Order: sequence, then C-alpha cells, then structure tokens
Amino acid sequence: MPQRICLGTRVANGMDFTTGRMQSMSISKHSDSNSLDWSPPWRVERPARTRPPLGPERDAWLEQCLLHRSAASLKAVLDRIDPLISRNEPVAELEEDAVTIALLELLEPAAPTDKSPPDKGRMPVHKARVFLSYFVRGFDRYCHQHHLRRPRLPLIREFSLDEGSLQAGTFSALREYRCCVRNLIDEIERLVITPEFPDPSPEIAATLLLSSATLFGGLARKVHWDGLIAALSSPIQRYHERFAFRFDQPAPYRWISDPITEALLRRFCECKVLPIPKGTKASPSQLRNILRLATPTTSVLTHLERLVHAAHVRHFAPDIAAIARGKIHNTPLADEPWMRLISSTRHPAPRTRVALAIPKITPIAQPVSLRQVALQETIDCICSAVSWDPDDRRKAGPKTSQEGQGVREYFSTATTSLRAAEGRLEALYVRAGLPEGHRHSFIYGLLCYARDLLELGGLKVRNLAPSTISNYVGIVRNHLPSLHFADLAAVGTEPRAEAYRNNIGQQLVKDRPTHRTAFQGFERSLLRHMDLIDEVDWSTITGRAYKHHLPSVDANLIDSALYRHVFESLDSPSRHSPIVELARALLVVLYRFGLRTGEAAEVRTGDFTFHEDGCVTLKVTVSVLTSRKSGNALRLVGPVKLPQDEFQLLSDYRDRRTDEAATRGRDRVGVYLFATGGANKLEHVEPAQRLLIEAIRAASGDPQLRPRHLRHSFVSRLFLTGRDELGHIDSAPPATSGDAWGRTFATGHAAPDTGITSYSHVVDLAHHHYTCQLICEEVPLTFLSRLAGNDPRSLERQQLRRGAEIPAAMRFYQDSLRRNFPCLEVPDALANRVRYQPIAIQQVVEGGSNSVERLDMQDAWNVYANARIGRVTAEMSEHARIIRDRVRHLEAHGRLVHRDRRRPQLSETEAAAAAALWLALPSDAQLQALISSGVEWLRPRAKQVLMPAVIAQGLQHRLQLVGLSGIQSRSATVQRRSLYLPAESGDLSTTWQELLAFLYTGAP
Repeated sequence: MPQRICLGTRVANGMDFTTGRMQSMSISKHSDSNSLDWSPPWRVERPARTRPPLGPERDAWLEQCLLHRSAASLKAVLDRIDPLISRNEPVAELEEDAVTIALLELLEPAAPTDKSPPDKGRMPVHKARVFLSYFVRGFDRYCHQHHLRRPRLPLIREFSLDEGSLQAGTFSALREYRCCVRNLIDEIERLVITPEFPDPSPEIAATLLLSSATLFGGLARKVHWDGLIAALSSPIQRYHERFAFRFDQPAPYRWISDPITEALLRRFCECKVLPIPKGTKASPSQLRNILRLATPTTSVLTHLERLVHAAHVRHFAPDIAAIARGKIHNTPLADEPWMRLISSTRHPAPRTRVALAIPKITPIAQPVSLRQVALQETIDCICSAVSWDPDDRRKAGPKTSQEGQGVREYFSTATTSLRAAEGRLEALYVRAGLPEGHRHSFIYGLLCYARDLLELGGLKVRNLAPSTISNYVGIVRNHLPSLHFADLAAVGTEPRAEAYRNNIGQQLVKDRPTHRTAFQGFERSLLRHMDLIDEVDWSTITGRAYKHHLPSVDANLIDSALYRHVFESLDSPSRHSPIVELARALLVVLYRFGLRTGEAAEVRTGDFTFHEDGCVTLKVTVSVLTSRKSGNALRLVGPVKLPQDEFQLLSDYRDRRTDEAATRGRDRVGVYLFATGGANKLEHVEPAQRLLIEAIRAASGDPQLRPRHLRHSFVSRLFLTGRDELGHIDSAPPATSGDAWGRTFATGHAAPDTGITSYSHVVDLAHHHYTCQLICEEVPLTFLSRLAGNDPRSLERQQLRRGAEIPAAMRFYQDSLRRNFPCLEVPDALANRVRYQPIAIQQVVEGGSNSVERLDMQDAWNVYANARIGRVTAEMSEHARIIRDRVRHLEAHGRLVHRDRRRPQLSETEAAAAAALWLALPSDAQLQALISSGVEWLRPRAKQVLMPAVIAQGLQHRLQLVGLSGIQSRSATVQRRSLYLPAESGDLSTTWQELLAFLYTGAP
C-alpha cells in the first residue's frame, strides 16, 4: 500500500498548502543572486558579460542568464518548502508533496482569459526545462550531502507534445487526479484494511477494483473498464502468479494487475466476494462518493477518463505513457515501477535519474520473468562490450605514442568482454536446466555476430572500424525486439524473415543500406554458428547491403564420398531401429533432391514417382505443417537417377509406410513419409535429423556441418553440372550449358541469382576441386582459405604468387567470380581419395559400449538408485560410472526428475521383468535399440508415454513376454501410440518408466 504523506495547513512565505495555490509575489527582472540569502548548491552565479560564440558554450551562457534573472523566483520556491534548504542547512524530513506542489506552482502557467491572446501566460518548454534542471541538480547534491531521501520531481518531457509551451489545463487535471488518489487510499483503508469493517458488497468491490485499476494500474479506457467488470464474474486468470486480464477491444490487449489492485483481488478472493455475480455493475454514484468528485453522477466516468488520460499522457514515464496510448503492454515484473507519477504513492525502486528532454523510446523487448531480465542484461553487456565512443576516448587523455594502440586495445577488451558474456549466458541456461540451450538463443547469435565483426575489423581486410561494429550490433539489438527471448532453432525461418523485412522496409525511403547490411551479416553468423534448419531467402527482401561489411559465408559442403560413406554406415543399424531407418531415407531425400528440411518433413507417399529406368521424381506440394517461403517452393524435382541401393531403399520405405496407413484405414496417397499429420508435429523428423547430422559430423570430423548443407551441396552440384536434365548429378561425363531457370525451378528459388549468389558454395566447390588439381593436396589449408575467401584483393598479395601453377589458379578464380566459367566436369575422384573415419553408429543407436565389464543386476540397480538421489556408490567401477553419467544425462535433458529423498522402487513383477530382460541386453541388439529409442520419449511425471507406434508395439511385446502382462497401449495419432501400465489401485503406474530408464542406463 502506498505510504501517505500528511501535510499541515501552514502557510509559509506566500504558499497555502491547503489550497495548493501560490499567492502573488513580485519578481525583479534583474535579480542579483549574490544579494540573496542562500548557499551552494543553490546559489546562481552571475554570467559573464561577454557573449560566447555560437555553440554549446552559448547555450550554457543563455541558460545561466535565465537562471540569474529568475534567481529570486527560484529562491522563493525553496523558501516555501523550508527556509533552511536555501541556506544548505539540514531539515528533519523533506516532504515530497511540498516539493512537488512548490515546483508545479512555479511552472504552472496562468489560464488565458477571453481577452488575452492564446499564448499569453504560458511558459515556454525550454524555460521550464532549465528551471527543473536547476532543481534536479540542487536537490541531488542537497539530499546526498545531508543523507536525505531524494524527492521525485515533476517530469517536463511529456508536458508539451504539440504546441511547444506548457498547458494550464494539465496542472488542474493533475491536481484533481492526485486528490482522487488520496481519497481512494482512504476508502481502501476504511473498507478493506480495517478488521472490524464487514466484507464489501459485490457492487462496492467492483467499484473499488475499477478505481484501483484506473488510478494505479494505468487502465484508462471505458471499454477496458467494462471488460474488467465482466471478467470479475468468472475465475480470474493468472500470469506468472499474477492476475491477468485480456481485452479484445479496441485491439488485443493484456493487462497485468498492479500491486495495489492485485492486493485487493487477493483480499476479495479470500473473503469469497469474487467472483461477483454476473450483471454486477460499478455504480457511478458510489464511484463519485469514493473519489469525492464534484461532477454530476452522469458524467463521472467521462470525467475520470479525462483525469487519467491527462496524468498518463503528461506526467507518466515513457513506458506508462506508451501504455496509455495503446502502443505497448504494461510489464508484469514485480520489481519494475508500475507508476511513475507525481502523487503520494511510494515505490520500492527509486528513480535513478530525471530526463529533462522528450525521450526517444527504444523498441526493446518487454521481459516477463526474472530470467528474461537477466537475459536482457546479457544483451546489454554484449552491446557495451563492442561500444565505441571516440569523444570519451579523446577526453580520457592524449594519444599513445604507438599509432593504432587505442584500436588494438578496443579489439582486445571487446574479445575478453564477449568471452565473459558467453560464460554468463551459459551459466543462466545451466541454472535453468538447459545446459546447451543457450546455443539456440538470439543472445548467442548476437554474441557470435559481434565476434565475426571483430574478426573482420581485426584483420583489417575490409576496413571495418570499431564505430561500424558498434553500430551494426546496436541495430540488431534495438530493431529485433521480437526475437530477443526466442529459441531461433524452434521458431523457424519466417519470424526472422518478417522481422528483417519490416525494419528494412522502413529504411528504404531514406535509401539506407545499413539495416540490410546488419541483418544480413547477423543471419550469416547464425548460419555459421547455430543449428538452424534453413536460412532466410534474401531475394524476397528488397534492399542492398555493403558486401565488404558482411562476415564470410558458411562454406561447408557435403560431397558425394562423405554422403555415400554415411549412407552405407547406416545400412546395418537401420535393420534394427526404426529411427535409423527413417534417418537413412531422410538422408537420400535431402541430398539427392535438395529439399529444405521443412519440405522433407511434409513429403507424402504419393509425391514420389518411381520410373523403370531407376529414376525418381519428387513433387513438392502445398505446406500444412510448416511454412513455405513463396510460391516458387511448389515444384517438381527430377527425374533424378539414383543408384540401385538408394532406389530400392526409397521404394521399400514408401511401400511400407503406405501399407501401414492402409491397415488404419488411411488414404494411401496422403500419408506422410516422415511426419505425423494428425498431431500436427514433426516429431519423427527431429530425432532422425539429429542422429543423421551427428553421424555426418562423426565421419567428417567437422562440427560445423548442419542439415542445410545437404541442400547447399545439391544446389552447388546442380549449377556446376549445367545440365538441362538433372540425371545423376555426381557423375563425371562432360556437361553442356543448360537453362539456369530450369535449374532454379528445381531448387525452389525465385531467380537464378539466389542459388548462384546466396549459395556461394558453387564458387567454393569449383575452386576447391580445381585448386587441388593444380597445386596438390600438400598446400596448407590457410592458403586455400585465402584463395577461396571471395575477396579479389587477397589475390594481389605477393605471397600468393609463388609457384609455377598459381597464376592458372588465380585466373580461374577471377573468372569464377564473374559467374560465367565453363564447368565441364566435377572431379569427384578427388573427393573419393579422402578416407573418412568409420562411424560408431551402433553406439549411438544402442546407447553404450560393450567394452566394460558387466555388473550384476542388483548391483547395477543400487548404482542407479543412488544416482537418482545424488549419492555416490562406495566402489565405482567403469560400468558404474557409465550408469551414473547416463542417469545425470537423462535428468539434465528432462527425461527424468531428480529424486531428493526416497530411492525409486520396483514392484515384484517389474523386478522379475528387469531380471529377465537384463540377461538379454548384451546379446539382443534389437532389444537395446527399442529401449534406447523408447527412453527418448519419456517425460517427467507422465503416466502415459507417447512414442512412435513401432517402438511402442515393440516394447509392449517385449515387456509382456517377460511377465509384465499388464502393460497396454492405445493409438493416439496416425503414427504414435500411448504406452501405460494400470496399477492395482485403478490409477496408472509410473514405476515401469524407472524400469525402462534403468535398462537403458545399465546396458553395457
């Protein structure tokens, strides 16, 4: 409850505090502050007689002249508060209302009469700002010197939005608004806080809540008041343990209750006053009596709306002013000031500074939790790390003897600060239970972008100045507020593209490419450092960018040798695991047909056409589960010539999915190849894609490879071959020049320049192969990276001109930059010479290694149970450590909930099932695959486990064979089944999930 400040009825030096009006006083136009009885910090020194030249010195001189002429008026204000203040003597208590009223009376203009001009008596805004700035500085020093609480002073920044001068009506409305606040506080204390007072009636409760939400919560529209009263007749919604209301008129608006209204709501809920009966209205007469308004009953609501709007628009802080205009929602943070108004209400967070100019509101994201507040602080730390202010550096001191020392210090300090910010970000996600979650956040992408820009500037290859780096990072931070707390790997491509498009469009009028450059560079950094399924199609966004200010593009590729190695490595495991089989089919679709991962997820069995000559045609149709970038994505890819084993895999997998759909009465043609249509989710694609990309990284040793590189490799190979028909893209026979538009249609792009320019791997791939032919494989990778850096200036360096065959490579590279080089063949024989390391895919699928000594089942259960409650077994063998680490992994990734006290137990039937399955685990690869796949679908405290139908049926059959006959399953969607175990009490048992987790962790 806000603390009230009681004011006396004394009159001091011409000020009547009862009426709040200033008595007339005579002010000399040429006052001498030296003759006044006051001390620093209030004394106003006489300005110099010589007028300074135009500039900041002239402005400061004019303000000093204005203060000196008005010195008597300024001292009169201080004397009306307390005569001791002007003499810099301490007072017992500084009354905030006294300070406020005295300042407002000084600034309040006289209301114009019928005969006076409209502007007569109005104080110019610049003059009011000078006066207020003087009092702000003085009270800061005075309160700091005498250890007093600094009063909150009036805000001038919102007093004049249109006319450039203060308006008299604002002050009268504000004064009446303050009276309403005091009257409402008195009524709340009388009706609610007093213990002996009976519970209020529904009408009085509705009136009190409406008044509190209006005066304290910033709710300033009649339509919102009606929505609030209607919402009180039903159970109130909560938002993060706070009461929330949603209004649909005039625009969707969510209002979080302020602390005072929230306290009233809790009190009325406890005494069973809420919810109120339907049809209850807030009585205007009761509202008039509570607030003690002098207006007629019929115009109470209109008058109250006028008062609140005046206080909001003219006297609130920028965030509350934006709320009043319907531009933003109010914040639900408990430690954020709800109201910053000039009244007797107190606030736990004092104002740190008073802005004297109309502020420029920065479009930042509104945090809704303490964790997001910490994330917002991390964003600020990143921007602060790369900030560059040359004025501050010039003021710091003379230049160092070494030229460029300040810039080098900037890069060194910024790199260290970004490293610290990354550690802070990672710690936030670790405390939230998401150890690797920070790598998918916007903040991590912003941090990577800042690092990439520092790398560009540090190399001095593209003349990227520190101020440019600071500007680009600031643009991304300030103009993408909708992405600040988003999981970029989960939201997809369209939200990023929409955010880029909206901001770039606003800059096109001024022909500024800065925003496009910043966003395009930010997107490149995301693609280089994060696991994103696809990239933004920049051909659909207008504008241009500074090419030399962009980080290097992601140039990782998956050649045919690596693809075939992974494809063959997945052959044996796919016979025992449905997820591995799905991943193998997905690999063929992504690599051979160049589909985006979202497009591959929605491929239906009827979209394939298998030809007798071994070719396959794939039709990309309208999206249902994901979003399409444009109409160009609807296309026909092929016919593509496939090797016999790949052709047979796709054919058999398509037929099996079709037969499964037929047994459920589904349409044979409309069933999804990978996804579940009924659940509207891509549940099967995600684990298969994760397994697939880990296998590719394990084989190549490149941790930067992403799923999108399969598509990029397809586009690169497609343009390099230059065929009219796709055919076998990886074949070596000579190719003829073909139609670029035909190849563009196969990739799903709007124009050829998208595939050629944006997918710049075309140049990288061709140059890599031909350079390997000319200068052999012994050339260092750093040398090749400089050649393939897409920067013609790097070719002018003398160290790159050594060797007899280097000029040929340089000429070819310069020709390739013009995009008109004739690629007659792609020398895949070079890639075939690379010996890729074998993939331990069996360990990934089966979940462990067979190289450790096997524990007894009871000993393994003891290790598992102790690990679940955080205890360490006395003797930890290698197998026991594996069990403990796997338990921690399951708990860290949300598969199990850590148990603080009681060890998990198994029933007799479940213990017998564990003993029977334990013996079969080392020798039964199919059982291990089922258990490893089933654990992926566990959810904490879930009584039913929803998993793919093949895994659910397999586990159910296995568990029933070993005596757990009560295990049951039922169909949930087209491809998912729920697995559950009825208990004797009639409820569903969850201990069998402990059995499944134990078998997974205990498998050697």
